[in-house]
Amino acid sequence: WDSLAKKLVDECYKLGFIKFKEKEALKKDYNQKKVITICHHIFNENNEKNKFFEIMKDSLKGDDKLETSSIYDELFSFHCLNVTTNADKKLHKYYIEQNIVFNNFTVGIQDKKLYHIHGMIDNEDSLIFTVEKYIERYNDDEFIKFIKNIFEDYTVLFLGYGLAEFEILDYVISKINEKDRKIKAYNLMGFFSHEENILSYERAYFKNMGIGVIPFQKDEKGY
Repeated sequence: WDSLAKKLVDECYKLGFIKFKEKEALKKDYNQKKVITICHHIFNENNEKNKFFEIMKDSLKGDDKLETSSIYDELFSFHCLNVTTNADKKLHKYYIEQNIVFNNFTVGIQDKKLYHIHGMIDNEDSLIFTVEKYIERYNDDEFIKFIKNIFEDYTVLFLGYGLAEFEILDYVISKINEKDRKIKAYNLMGFFSHEENILSYERAYFKNMGIGVIPFQKDEKGY
């Protein structure tokens, strides 16, 4: 998202939609969702909606040479329910088309399906990437019911998902734990062996949200 936000800002400047000082101001804003929302508005204002999605699709391609393709094999080998906030199609080769869900969450939860809860790049109307789209999605009764059922019926493992990304985690923290603040969730975090104080601060911070910290030592390799 950071790369996409910067590309969109650069393109807005290149096309003359914004001035240099506006470009610099947007690039200094670390809220990528906010920047992408603003750029989406700018492209729409200038009748360049197609250009916006062209840049978005290009950003989601990534660099195949740098990717570890086996990670997708390993994810699928878990034989679990897969729910993704990614809009790309990296996992599609493992599923038949009718088992890929991206815009209808009334279908019920089935282990053999892949759920794109923020939409899919091939369907622009389904994509959730601007503030208004996030608000709309996370206030939709059917979607809330879908998410609630997942957290009530499954053990959920977040992979490649930061605790700063609160669209789903806000629901987990405020709804799932509202009656019982006992630790029900855990965050795996890496620390160097001399960072005992930092670990204690992190534990105190996440404890308020009902989240425990499980530390691992990263002195040798960084992971």
